[in-house]
Amino acid sequence: MDNAERKSRRGRYIEDQQFPMSIAELKKWGLLRMGQFRTRNEGGAVYMCDLTKEPFFFSLHLPGCLDQRIELIARKVGKGLRWFFKEEATGIVCTKLYLDKTKTRWVSRQIAGYAYRSQSKGKLDRDLAAARALRLKIEGGGKKGPARGNSRRQAQANLERVNLELENVRATLRKDAARRRRQSRKVGPMAAAGS
Repeated sequence: MDNAERKSRRGRYIEDQQFPMSIAELKKWGLLRMGQFRTRNEGGAVYMCDLTKEPFFFSLHLPGCLDQRIELIARKVGKGLRWFFKEEATGIVCTKLYLDKTKTRWVSRQIAGYAYRSQSKGKLDRDLAAARALRLKIEGGGKKGPARGNSRRQAQANLERVNLELENVRATLRKDAARRRRQSRKVGPMAAAGS
């Protein structure tokens, strides 16, 4: 079992959250139109975006359980705008919101206590995953055939580097295990003499 299969320190993974509220979803629904007030009814919930004047707001109303207003921020990108939610308590700017533990309000990932699975992986887990991916690329698998030419040479060089790192980790683990065995042998006779 690798670290990712264990519970994270926070105990909740972002992948386990089923219904995040995202800017992409609001765009898909056509709610983010500058200078307009738009609404959408979806599964009993009422979503509203007020982009008529600053500060811009997004409102979500679920009858009987949730009524929340969240500030929206627009930043210029090229010729268009990029939209973000602004978390009211902390001022965190993000593109996705998640239900908090009480399931009564939408908050940022950090406030909700979610972690990405990759955040709980150690160096050994990351190196093993990289080695598996590189072997698959070199040998071919699934719908793709084996890598050829420069791509293959580069993958083989990367695999050698990752294998060296893995061997260093294994050597360190062996040294630590030997050190622990030596210490337990030293402690063992002393404990028996003291009793």
